Amino acid sequence: MNDFERHHALKIKTEVIRSVPIEFRGDWASIAAWLWLSPDSRGIGGGAQVYDALGYARGFTFPVQPLLQAVGKLRAVGTDLNAAPWATVLLQFGRRDEDLKLTFEMGDPYRWAVTSENYRTLIREMRPDFRRVMSY
Repeated sequence: MNDFERHHALKIKTEVIRSVPIEFRGDWASIAAWLWLSPDSRGIGGGAQVYDALGYARGFTFPVQPLLQAVGKLRAVGTDLNAAPWATVLLQFGRRDEDLKLTFEMGDPYRWAVTSENYRTLIREMRPDFRRVMSY
């Protein structure tokens, strides 16, 4: 992740944290948030999972429209001029700014969309693996 990507990812992280469900606000350990952006950068969507220190997860939503500009800039600074832009990004983060990881999906904008069919495997797959997270 380059410095420009980190800058925009931290802006997105701040906004996502504001929507963490009340029962997780005091003791969340990590969050996995996915955002998709339309090819013309006008449409946006996404969702998130918040995890406690034991790995229990709860899905939540957050306002995506205020993130449109930051997500668009994240895609712009992270896309190679010779490559197609990514369709969706998975942001995995802990409470510390160092605990931040971005994973990009080029083809499927719904790669990390949690559904009733895939939630058992996908919430485990999406869970951030920051060893320091467990020390909170």
